[in-house]
Amino acid sequence: MLGLDAGGSCGGGVSSYVASIGGHLVLLDAWESVGVQEGTTPISREDLAALQAEAIFIGNGHFDHAADTGTVAGRTGAAVIAGQSVCDLARERSFSSGGAIDFPCLVLGSEGIPAPGTGQSILSSEIAVRSR
Repeated sequence: MLGLDAGGSCGGGVSSYVASIGGHLVLLDAWESVGVQEGTTPISREDLAALQAEAIFIGNGHFDHAADTGTVAGRTGAAVIAGQSVCDLARERSFSSGGAIDFPCLVLGSEGIPAPGTGQSILSSEIAVRSR
């Protein structure tokens, strides 16, 4: 676990995880503790990027889940698995910080995406890169 659990000192339920799934390193949410939460966990954006995760799964678009997605994906090329608004914001934030915007984005949770009864690969090499 990279962030706070439900009993964290800030009283929030903020958690980010790094996991290995079938030999593939992934992040479950991507957020560095900042502001009033600063110092509650010894992780930085640079640390998140240094993990070189292949994919970043975003639980929801709130700052405490998705705020550093663009920074990490823009530096590593990790595939972002999230809703369209999170993918768009991640590319915008990566661009504004000098990072790449061509990281793959697998959009989930939009109407009809994925289509009922279909599947999508989460391997970044198989995800079509969507333009801005």
